[in-house]
Amino acid sequence: MPLPDDFEAKLAKLRLDYLASLPAKLDEMEAAFHHSIDHIESRRDFARMAHSLAGTGATFGMPDLTAWAREIEYGAKAEQGSETPWSAQFAELFNRALRDIRMLVQSQIASE
Repeated sequence: MPLPDDFEAKLAKLRLDYLASLPAKLDEMEAAFHHSIDHIESRRDFARMAHSLAGTGATFGMPDLTAWAREIEYGAKAEQGSETPWSAQFAELFNRALRDIRMLVQSQIASE
């Protein structure tokens, strides 16, 4: 059964709104990453941010964003119990994934 035209239009609008909100969300995530370097207790919140990003990426049909956000989430969870700053390996993973997500978002916004 086909979906009503207004449903598809509403879904397209939601996707555009989501894409428009992503740069600010990524800035928040980057700030949380840097904050959690010195505030070990905030790593759980950082991992939740990545989890949420992965979930919304899946909801809006962005599998690459979902995969990168899951990498960040799992990496953050693996280091949650550590009493030291993020490992160089995780910092590199985060910075690479964040760069790739930003490029994906820019590309998606330009194509909409």
